[in-house]
Amino acid sequence: MQYIEAVRTMQAKLSVVNRIMLLCGIALIIIWPIEGTLALRNLLLFVGGALGLKQTVQHSDLLRGPSARPIQLITALGLWVIFHYLVLSQNSPRELYHLKHSWLPGAFAAFLGIGTGLVAGSNSRWRKGIFFGLLAFLLFFYANYFQISYSLGRFTMPYPWEMGYYGNKISIVVFGMLSLAITLSMLSQTFQILDKGNTLRSLGIALLLVLNLLAFLLVGTKNGMALGTIVLGCFVLIELVARRKNWKVIAILSGIIVTGVTILYVHTKSINEWDNFSATVTAGFQTDKYDNWSNHEAMGPPVLADGTVTKDSAYVRTAYAVLGAQFLLEKPLGYGSLNDSFKYLVKEKYPEKKDTTVVATLSGWLDFGLAMGLPGLLLLLAAVGSTYYLAWGQSTLWSKSTMWLMATLALAWLVAEVCDDIFLESLLFFVCLFSAGNISHPKMGKSL
Repeated sequence: MQYIEAVRTMQAKLSVVNRIMLLCGIALIIIWPIEGTLALRNLLLFVGGALGLKQTVQHSDLLRGPSARPIQLITALGLWVIFHYLVLSQNSPRELYHLKHSWLPGAFAAFLGIGTGLVAGSNSRWRKGIFFGLLAFLLFFYANYFQISYSLGRFTMPYPWEMGYYGNKISIVVFGMLSLAITLSMLSQTFQILDKGNTLRSLGIALLLVLNLLAFLLVGTKNGMALGTIVLGCFVLIELVARRKNWKVIAILSGIIVTGVTILYVHTKSINEWDNFSATVTAGFQTDKYDNWSNHEAMGPPVLADGTVTKDSAYVRTAYAVLGAQFLLEKPLGYGSLNDSFKYLVKEKYPEKKDTTVVATLSGWLDFGLAMGLPGLLLLLAAVGSTYYLAWGQSTLWSKSTMWLMATLALAWLVAEVCDDIFLESLLFFVCLFSAGNISHPKMGKSL
């Protein structure tokens, strides 16, 4: 109660400074994945992060208890990063580069997340602003899709995403998953009080959910469709068990299932990478027998003894994951370079493969572990996991959003190359944002 009263006093009147900080946070959420916004992002990070640091110092007493465990773990991670550079670095120039260009912006993002969370946690208007920022992905995505389709004179699938705001599929997958997480949280919250008055609202939110899945279909992203299907499947099971006696909920969920299965069917028919999936993954595990992974652009995917032609993407991802896991066990303290430690470790272990083109493992968690070692990886995973845990069992929209957002971030980092730049910044921001918001939310208060 002492913590909550302190935060309520802090927010009795939102100062101009706090409003600027909150606007910086919401604006960053919207523009993070958009190409060509580097200068604006850095400005927002610097201004918002500095104001967030002021809030962090001013209200540091709120961050000393067990309910602030995720933020404490992020702080420990920062200390480990500095120690790693000073004592354990195997490539000091590369690690110094990442300290300046990845970790320093990440620190500003963390401070901005703490400050924004403390102020917005008990202010419903600003919480809605944060949710709007996350859902704005859909607005910009479809505006971009129709703009490109109009310029081409046709609607295509997959559409040429490289011509659009995002420039790559990864940003669409990660921020699309965050939008999906908020949509699921809103739908779950609406299901709690579903009656004649808000059936239309539930259908509107369900439409947002369908638009999220449809975005992955239009882009032709296998990761997005796979992750979206897994998360949506978990949501449907949870809600069916929790509200199995509510026919309105069951009817809405049934419609979501039919629509989701239809979208998934269209995706699998339009993307042939799912063909021979089992054989492809099996070949990927045999990294010594099939070494095509070292230069798959030139060698192509392996052809098995029975003539089966494997698929490039699934084969490379599996082989990289196997090798990356082996390197992580062999080098548990990490190499130090955030986005390409895998490249250096491959060259070190396989000097004969001089034409290798590998860079990263294509898994954010694995690349992060290869860079910062098991201690760094465990600290970051613990921060994400404890943020999820501290929201568990609560019934507020903020707590539901915390759990779904942490779960989708963890999954996205598992299958995408996202361990530096905007992805590291946004992960640190969201962990600190929702952790701090849970501290100051009037209906929260769980501790580890």
